[in-house]
Amino acid sequence: MDRIDEFLNTIDILPNELENAKRDLFSKGIENHKEIRDALYSFRSKKVKYSEIASAYRYDKRIRLVLYKYISYIEEFFRARVVDFFVECSNDEKSEIFIKKKKPHDKIKTVDEIYTLDFNNLSALLMKIPNFESLCKFPPNEHIKQNIKALIVLRNAVMHNRFLQFFNSYKHCFYNGAKQEAKLRYNIINMMQFLPIEAAQKCKLEINKCKNYKNTQGDVKWTLPKELYIDLDI
Repeated sequence: MDRIDEFLNTIDILPNELENAKRDLFSKGIENHKEIRDALYSFRSKKVKYSEIASAYRYDKRIRLVLYKYISYIEEFFRARVVDFFVECSNDEKSEIFIKKKKPHDKIKTVDEIYTLDFNNLSALLMKIPNFESLCKFPPNEHIKQNIKALIVLRNAVMHNRFLQFFNSYKHCFYNGAKQEAKLRYNIINMMQFLPIEAAQKCKLEINKCKNYKNTQGDVKWTLPKELYIDLDI
């Protein structure tokens, strides 16, 4: 018996779901499916259904696709602020922020080099700019650097296609001055703080709609466990 069959023996699966299940276990990975299965077993004692695992996977992917769009906006915005500051700042500021005390391979001497930075290094560079909060027109927030660090972790989880619901490396962030749990919901809310108000509202609506039934022909039955619902109404 191969590992796929071993996995299928641990869940409830209908005969007409077998073909889809074997295809998805091969393409998306057995370990990813085991992570979802084990998390669902932590919620209940009855046997987990394959349709619940498939629905959880699709739900998480819907969330990732929404977050990808809005995180891309934030990353583009951060890069624009750094590039514009680099072009407009004095030579002394340029030396202090982009060149001085940096290792040779980390020195930034051209705009093109800013475009090669990953989000972690880009964000670190942004936070070195004096009064970067006002440069970005962010509202006053004494915890903004911690919130950016949390945003970096969420961004990387999304871009690396991690299963967001059960990802366990989120950072604590702050909302309305209060420290929040290091959970997906609060990290999404934190991300929304870096968006324009209209975009944040649109993001909230799109995330809330991810749990809605919208199967296409050939999809496994949509049976998303309610324990996985994320509601961003705050």
